[in-house]
Amino acid sequence: MSSPFLPRACRADDRVRLAALLDRLGDRAAAERLLPAPGAALTPDGQLAYGRLLLRFGKPDAALEVFRARLAAGDDPEALRRAGELELQRGNLAAAGDYYRRLTRLAPGDLAAARLAYRLALERKDLAGGAALLRQAV
Repeated sequence: MSSPFLPRACRADDRVRLAALLDRLGDRAAAERLLPAPGAALTPDGQLAYGRLLLRFGKPDAALEVFRARLAAGDDPEALRRAGELELQRGNLAAAGDYYRRLTRLAPGDLAAARLAYRLALERKDLAGGAALLRQAV
């Protein structure tokens, strides 16, 4: 599947793409065997795909680590959104808030980002703040 002439990141990305395809075809066991090792060199797009795949496999902690690694290279809307969602699910409201603030700065007016920030405001029992966030997005 991979060429020995491709950079290592491309080969790991190929493994993620093939694992996602196998999973969609219903062969989860084969897909999981193809996953790259933790810390494998992935391109930014490969990191996002890997994180999404880990979520489908029911591995939210591993997915969060992948999204954090993606964000270490710079903010990305999908990585911020997913990391924020995962932190919110864990009950880590401070971390979720940080990710959502960065997301709304990166994508002002994005309704999906505002919806997530609103969810966080509701978790914090800040109804007025949540309503203000929604008004800003519209």
